[in-house]
Amino acid sequence: MWLDASNINANNNSGLNDNNEISSWLDLSANQSNVTQASSESRPKYVANSFNGLAGVRFDGSNDYIWTESSNSLSKATIIVVTKLGNIDFSSSTNSGGAAVSIQQNGSDNFDAIVYHEHGSADRKFMHGSSGNS
Repeated sequence: MWLDASNINANNNSGLNDNNEISSWLDLSANQSNVTQASSESRPKYVANSFNGLAGVRFDGSNDYIWTESSNSLSKATIIVVTKLGNIDFSSSTNSGGAAVSIQQNGSDNFDAIVYHEHGSADRKFMHGSSGNS
């Protein structure tokens, strides 16, 4: 799977306007593992000029996510995420973290994730977790 914010719709974002909801983000690899979000309340938004003049995708940090399923076995994976963090209240005792990206094999407990831990007591902010390692 290859998701690229500069080419969400395989038309170099032609037709997308700043702050549009993203209901479908096309996989640019040959695998056609497009990610979707049917619920309007949980759709991330397209940001035309997110960072250094480049397009981006904004997740609200509350309930935005995108999803796909595949019958492929998850035996090897490389996850690369480029992210710019928004305004996070590090002093709040209610912040506990969230996943930046996660993949899990359908019907199995086999997963990989890159997570961000918001709470001020965290030794590390970005961490990697997987099915037998953390």
